[in-house]
Amino acid sequence: MRKTLPLLLLLVLIPFAYHGFKELIHPTMTKVGVSRSTGFGQVNPDFFAVFEDRPALNLFRRVVSRAIKLPGIVDVAHPDYDAEIRYSNGRTTGLHLWLHPKGTAASIMYVDDTHTMYRVPEDIAGELFKRLQPYAEQPANERSGPVGEEPSALPSEDPDAGGSVPEYRGAGVFSLVAGDTPIAPGAWDHEIDLEAILGPPVGQDVEVLENADTHTGSFVKKMEYDGLRLELFSPKQNGETFHILSMKASGEGYRTTRDIAVGSTLDDLLLAYPEVRMAPDGRTDPANAAYEMSDELSERFLRFEVADGRVAEIHLYRVLP
Repeated sequence: MRKTLPLLLLLVLIPFAYHGFKELIHPTMTKVGVSRSTGFGQVNPDFFAVFEDRPALNLFRRVVSRAIKLPGIVDVAHPDYDAEIRYSNGRTTGLHLWLHPKGTAASIMYVDDTHTMYRVPEDIAGELFKRLQPYAEQPANERSGPVGEEPSALPSEDPDAGGSVPEYRGAGVFSLVAGDTPIAPGAWDHEIDLEAILGPPVGQDVEVLENADTHTGSFVKKMEYDGLRLELFSPKQNGETFHILSMKASGEGYRTTRDIAVGSTLDDLLLAYPEVRMAPDGRTDPANAAYEMSDELSERFLRFEVADGRVAEIHLYRVLP
C-alpha cells in the first residue's frame, strides 16, 4: 500500500505537469481585441470588438499560423485595423491588418516588425471579413467597446447639446475629456497636440528610469496642470516621442466620457458606471472608498477616489508590460 500510493499520486500529477509545460511552450489565445488602426508601430487600444469565444479565437489562430511571409521589404498604405492578441501565459502580440472590402484578400503585419508583410489565405480572409463586418460597419458611438464597458448606460440624449449625443461619448470609457476633446492613455504626443488642448503646463520634468528591469533607461515625462497631472513614457531607444501612461484629475475642467467630474456625487458615479466595483483595499465605507474598472486586454484602468460621497480624484492609466 505504501508503494501504491506514491505511484497513484505520480499518475495523477503527470497530466497536470504536462498540461502546464505545454501551456508554457505553446500558450493558447485567450482574447483578441480589434480596433481601427491609427498608424504603424502601435495598436489602437480603442477596440470596437473583443472576442473570447472559441470559434473566433480559432479563426485568429489560423490567421496567424497560416499567413505566408511575402519576400522583400514592403511599402504599404495605412492599415485598416489593429488586433491585440492575449495568450494564456500573459504575453500579448499586436498586429496590423489589411482587409479587402469584399473579403477576398487579407494581409497582416506585426507591429514590432513593420517591414515584413504576411498574406492570409483567401478562405481565411473571407471568414475574417464575415466576422468583423458587423462590428466595423457600426457608427463609432454604437460599437461595442472594451471589455467591461456598457454603452447602454449612457444617456440617449444630452439636453445641453440640443438633444444630440456629444461626439466625445464615442471615444470609449477609458478617456478623459478636456473641453470637448477626449484624451486616452496610450496616445502619443506627436499624434495629439496636448498644448492645444490643455495649454502650456505649469511644470514639467523628464527622468530616466533606473533599476526598472526591462524599462531601465526609458524616459518618464511628468507634466503638471491646474488640477491635472500627466505621466508620459518613452522607451530607452527613443526619448523624443512619448505616449500617455497616466492621467490624474483632481480639479475642475475635466470629466469622463460619461460626464463624471471631480465633485460628482457617488450616486451619479454609480448611475453612470454600473460596472464599477469598490476597490478591495480594506476600506468598507462606500462614501469614502475607491471605485475601479479595467480592460485587461489593453491593460487600461479607470479609478475614482470618493471622499464624503463625492468624487475627489479621477485616475486613468495603463500598465507597462
